[in-house]
Amino acid sequence: MSLNKDEYGIVIFTDMGEDVSTNIGVEMVLEPQIGDILTKVATDGVTVGSSNVEDGDRTLLANTYLQYTLKEGDLTFAGNWRKKGKVEIDSTKELVGNYELFEVLD
Repeated sequence: MSLNKDEYGIVIFTDMGEDVSTNIGVEMVLEPQIGDILTKVATDGVTVGSSNVEDGDRTLLANTYLQYTLKEGDLTFAGNWRKKGKVEIDSTKELVGNYELFEVLD
């Protein structure tokens, strides 16, 4: 996946690999190769996807992925980025997804 520097309004996804519809907190981490790590939570607009979606060459099943709509100021660095999701299932269990790579073009 390639995005453009300073692009916003695009929905990005992180695959959690299992049903995370029942949770007490969601988080998406966006990490540029250079620069500050962005941590987005429910109040920033991170949600559990409620329907099947096509993301590149994969299908993400409802309730098994997180989604976030990029906001102005999120992608301020060109280069390699990675993203991952975190879901707090309850007070004793947290599910952390694998990092997924993407590129931000200048």
